[in-house]
Amino acid sequence: MDIAIPGKGNYTIEHLILDLNGTIALDGRIIKGVREKLTELNRKLEVMVVTADTNRNAEALLGDLGISVHKVREGHA
Repeated sequence: MDIAIPGKGNYTIEHLILDLNGTIALDGRIIKGVREKLTELNRKLEVMVVTADTNRNAEALLGDLGISVHKVREGHA
């Protein structure tokens, strides 16, 4: 995906890494309208979600979108 940032230049973006809760989800639910945007972005980029999966529902929320889910455990990077 190519984007132009005024005053900075042109960039090619290949990957998008997002946090789940607080970024694309709130209280364990995908924020309204985000699912459609993720589907669109996933056609153009490799989209990955990094989460502690506090609500233990990351796969249920994102599984049908074909987005990689990477869980971070406490004390691990």
